[in-house]
Amino acid sequence: MSRNKKCFLAICLVIVFDLLFILLYLVFHAKNIIPQNLFIYENEKQQFQFRVSADASIQEGTAPVVCMQNAKQKNKIKFDIGEPFSLYSKEKGSCNISVKFMGIIPLRKINVHVIPKEKVFVGGKIIGIKINTKGLLVLGTGEIKNIEGETKEPAKDIVKSGDYIVGVDGIEVNDKEQLMDYIAELKENTVVLELERNKKHIKRKVELVENNEGINKLGIWVRDDTQGIGTLTCYKKDGSFVALGHGINDMDLGVTMDIKNGYICNTGIYQIKKGYAGKPGEIVGYLKKSSADVIGIINSNSQYGIKGKMVNVGLMLEKTKNEKKYPIGLKQEIRLGEAYMLSEISGALNAYKIEITKINVNEHEKGLEIKVTDPELIKISNGIVQGQSGSPIIQNGKIIGAVTHVLVNNPCKGYGIFIEEMM
Repeated sequence: MSRNKKCFLAICLVIVFDLLFILLYLVFHAKNIIPQNLFIYENEKQQFQFRVSADASIQEGTAPVVCMQNAKQKNKIKFDIGEPFSLYSKEKGSCNISVKFMGIIPLRKINVHVIPKEKVFVGGKIIGIKINTKGLLVLGTGEIKNIEGETKEPAKDIVKSGDYIVGVDGIEVNDKEQLMDYIAELKENTVVLELERNKKHIKRKVELVENNEGINKLGIWVRDDTQGIGTLTCYKKDGSFVALGHGINDMDLGVTMDIKNGYICNTGIYQIKKGYAGKPGEIVGYLKKSSADVIGIINSNSQYGIKGKMVNVGLMLEKTKNEKKYPIGLKQEIRLGEAYMLSEISGALNAYKIEITKINVNEHEKGLEIKVTDPELIKISNGIVQGQSGSPIIQNGKIIGAVTHVLVNNPCKGYGIFIEEMM
């Protein structure tokens, strides 16, 4: 091959690699700035521009969403998301927008959710949280010395960490004491466990081991409840509430716990432990579990927080003198800069200045990056502490999110979730 041909091929390869690099960069960049989920209000036109030129088309869904661009209405046809455009729907529901680079390369499917425009009462109240799991959460298996002094691990490779034991020999299991009593009194040496694993119902047989005290054992570590302290985010007049801003996870496994029931209640606060670099602070307190102190019943636990229904919303409004409703601020309405977080960490509900330093449109629990700037809050806690998860974030007179995490190396910095995802 001649020298000129080799040079030509080398130049072609460089051009191809450059084009591929540019293409990959555009795809990566587009996926970072184009949201996966987009919320708009019914009967209200919302304007967008995503700073990347790409073709988009509205797909049919449960809500008839239309697009306006360059003063022309476009529906189910291509429009450029790099240019300003508006979406509108007169009905609640959802649809998808398919986004492609150069009309060929798929970049993103945007899930559009049309929601009613409403106002909510904000929280900020520090609450106790108590939940019970659906069945018994398996933490792991353990070894047992049998009556002959031999070491056995009867449930090894039969049950797995993260399984839920929901029944034994056809009997529903509600708590670990019930399971222990049943196993201890059993005359047979095998049981059939009914498990929930990855949303599937399965059965597994386990041979029991009689320990040196003559008691039957399964050799399984389980958990059936948990409790802690968090913050109420907001609630509606019908009593429905959201709180926490992140899921209640098992402390050992890190998995979101599948709950059977639970409640939120009043708390007593012993101490506010300040946060320091490498050591997060904490609200130290206890749950007031009397029936008079129960605020609401929890009915769901997800990566977006907990939801439920208040026992007496009228009493909550009376106690907190909470007369003002705040509109919900959607993701596209949030701006970098000053905002406020509400918390009763001082013993009374106060608004503390924070700064929104970054908006991550495709993150959930870390959609907002925030920095505490209020000297009073810094004096009380050095910033964000454990127990403030769920503290509402207010900007321009709207509730836009809730605090979720603190940066371990800097207690003045943390993260928040978008309120639209919690609701």
